[in-house]
Amino acid sequence: LVKPVIEVKDLLLRYYGLDSQSSDSLIQLLQYHMLQLRFNTNTVSVNTLSAISDGRNVRDVIQQKLGSAVYLTASLFNHSCDANVFFRYEGNHVRVMACAEAIMRGEELFHCYGPQLGRVKRNERQKILKLGYLFNCRCKACYNPTKELLLREHAWDGLSCSVCHGLLPVPEDLSQTSKCIDCGKVSNIGSLEKKRDKARQLFSEA
Repeated sequence: LVKPVIEVKDLLLRYYGLDSQSSDSLIQLLQYHMLQLRFNTNTVSVNTLSAISDGRNVRDVIQQKLGSAVYLTASLFNHSCDANVFFRYEGNHVRVMACAEAIMRGEELFHCYGPQLGRVKRNERQKILKLGYLFNCRCKACYNPTKELLLREHAWDGLSCSVCHGLLPVPEDLSQTSKCIDCGKVSNIGSLEKKRDKARQLFSEA
């Protein structure tokens, strides 16, 4: 923000005749509201269905972003990568919808700021939230995941344990080992990945 602030101050001094003290006060107020907008706005979007193509009776749901808005209550929700509510936009209003099976009385309501469990890996979620919102996410899905959360995290890229056929999470660094979430057996992920790549090659050639 340093360069834009200098440019704004120069504009206020040169064209609007404000003295240095008045321009500094106005710039501080502008900075304050710019930060408010960055961290408290909600992206307004609507879901539409894609056109049917290639004779398939299948349509994709497309999320179309319309813009950003500030909602007094919605801006108070904290983030969780495994949120228990989501927002639905209806005209000029936002409706808070429960997405968990059960929310206990007194339980905090969490909204996802973007990177979601099951769609974005933990390390990537951490990077996105740090860059966009300047905090390190310490939600349950990131720092204290249950077996159910681990299954949702690695369901699409996990490997099968050679002992119990439970889930082996695949780490970002394939030279590392991984522990089965069921029996606890430690396996070499690198060698298993090579076997999976070979199986994929044979499948594609069949």
